[in-house]
Amino acid sequence: MKIDEKPKVLQVYALTGLGHLREATSIKNALDEAGIENDTLDILKWARMHSFYTRTAVLPLLAFKWFFEITTRHASTFNSFTLPSFALRAFLNMIRVFEIPLGFALRRYLRHCEYNTLLAVHPWGLGALWSFGLGRKLCQSLINVIPDEIDVGSASFYGIPGGKKGPLHLVNSQRVQMLFETVGVNPDRIRIIGHTLDPYVYKNRKSAYKRIRANLKDRNRPLCLGLYIGGTGTKDEVYRIKKIIHLLADHIKLGHYTIRAIPGPHLEFAQELAEIKSSLKLNNKQFEIFSSSNRDKVIEVGHRWFVEEIDVLFAKTGEIIFYSLATGLPHIHFPPKGANEVEHVKLMQTQNSIFEFDRILDLHSFLSDREYLLELSGNAFETNYKLAGAYEVVEEIKKLYTVTKGSRTKQVKMPSVYTSHKPF
Repeated sequence: MKIDEKPKVLQVYALTGLGHLREATSIKNALDEAGIENDTLDILKWARMHSFYTRTAVLPLLAFKWFFEITTRHASTFNSFTLPSFALRAFLNMIRVFEIPLGFALRRYLRHCEYNTLLAVHPWGLGALWSFGLGRKLCQSLINVIPDEIDVGSASFYGIPGGKKGPLHLVNSQRVQMLFETVGVNPDRIRIIGHTLDPYVYKNRKSAYKRIRANLKDRNRPLCLGLYIGGTGTKDEVYRIKKIIHLLADHIKLGHYTIRAIPGPHLEFAQELAEIKSSLKLNNKQFEIFSSSNRDKVIEVGHRWFVEEIDVLFAKTGEIIFYSLATGLPHIHFPPKGANEVEHVKLMQTQNSIFEFDRILDLHSFLSDREYLLELSGNAFETNYKLAGAYEVVEEIKKLYTVTKGSRTKQVKMPSVYTSHKPF
């Protein structure tokens, strides 16, 4: 289908973790490939820079983000702590109320921009606009993208009401679709697209799987272990990554393993790893570390290592699990944090494609069982989980601009939304 005039898309997300940025980046890459003009907006960064009003309005959300990071980063006891469903819904609805002041400013900003399509990859800001009727007179069309597995409490937060004229919800699975219907989203406004995998990884997933399988079968070749830490950088992750290095140090020197560690934007932890590497007298080939305050670069390198380097992944269970499914990487997981990570563990366990790090008694013996690692790899890759979600988002955007009747395709222009404006 050829489109003479392409839409202009603004993708809104919140940098609350690397997962949301990874998802937004994947969609942006797919939009770029399709030649669709697009920009991304981190709602938290925008609020801190836009005006004094928005800097004040965003404070409750920043406080919530800080509280979440503190509890998940430093307290292992929160791993098993879950609120009852009704309490979780009440808490999340309270957070939505706190979005309203920010929503007013965002509404004014969006009404006077040239964008005609909005993508929400995180509910903050845009969720308030539509939930409280503030955004219904905006000229832009809204598409709400939810590419993770979530629970019913999170669905009540991510889901945006509006009946048959409400925002379009693009979800990753039939299970999530049912959750959204349960919390009141109109079934006609839900589409299943799968996960929004980075197009680079998606295109190379079969070659990556072939490489991983060959390396797992070759006992004369060292296994390359990927040690990844999330955007929050929890105490659990830091402790276990250092434990892995110390447990396998002698075997690394003997040539049984190589390490590829991504401490991400956590520069202090990167320095710790560099000191450990130096004390163990390991060279760059044996132990490579990549860290940067540039989160986009962190994601780029991490994805390249998925395709070209890593044979076994050690990480939490954020949306990174979909990259294990895509490439057939045996995934050894750290304790999950938050509802989506718990649901991701359940998803992987049903496919027998993941193993819990804390259940391993002898790490070297576990990694020496290549047959079991091959089993995890095959189970992950052969799930056939839908992973072309980034391309599906592109197709849904194209549908907004075309109406097909018989064999004829008519171009439908969206209303112009650009006027001069002043800051809120």
